[in-house]
Amino acid sequence: MANPFHHIECWTGTYFRKADLHEVGVYIVIGHRDNVVCPTVETQRQIREDIQTGIDRRQDQSDGDTAHR
Repeated sequence: MANPFHHIECWTGTYFRKADLHEVGVYIVIGHRDNVVCPTVETQRQIREDIQTGIDRRQDQSDGDTAHR
């Protein structure tokens, strides 16, 4: 309870494996003055989201190929 982020795991579809916070969608952003989101952080967030979308899409296609056999 004292360290909720101490052991992060990600479900692979078969088992849980060790993971980093960003892999499970947790980001800790330390803001700039006036609570403005840094453009660099926003760009990095978008890149990570695009990568995950591609991974999800490929996995969905793979799952669909398996289901049709």
